[in-house]
Amino acid sequence: MMQPSPSVADATRQSLAALQNNDADGIRAAFADSNALVAIGTDPAEYFRGHAETTGVFADQAEALVGMTIEPGDIEAYEQGGVGWSSSRPTFRLPDGAEVPVRLTAVFTREGDGWRAIQWHASVGVDNAETTGFEDLPMG
Repeated sequence: MMQPSPSVADATRQSLAALQNNDADGIRAAFADSNALVAIGTDPAEYFRGHAETTGVFADQAEALVGMTIEPGDIEAYEQGGVGWSSSRPTFRLPDGAEVPVRLTAVFTREGDGWRAIQWHASVGVDNAETTGFEDLPMG
């Protein structure tokens, strides 16, 4: 049965903390050691597959952004069996002071005594008018 999951929320926070702290070991531990791992970032070119590629790129980005802080925001997290998922709206504060509001979803698998991300998708919201040219699309 699906249920709220404080442990998946914690795994999400720990993943973001590893990025913020330029913690390469923490980044490697945050993601499933699987070729099925997919991570999608905010840049159109950021589409990574597998543990080695994903964690390598994330570690490189964390190193390039030393001094960045991440406010994880409210995290909604759930689990059912060996699968968990979360959504949040973290704010990335770059070393130059710029703030980037991000939308993050992640899917986790239970490995050993913890959760590791198998799918990670970060996006930056863009107005519909900018992406489609339509000002008045229904928002539901």
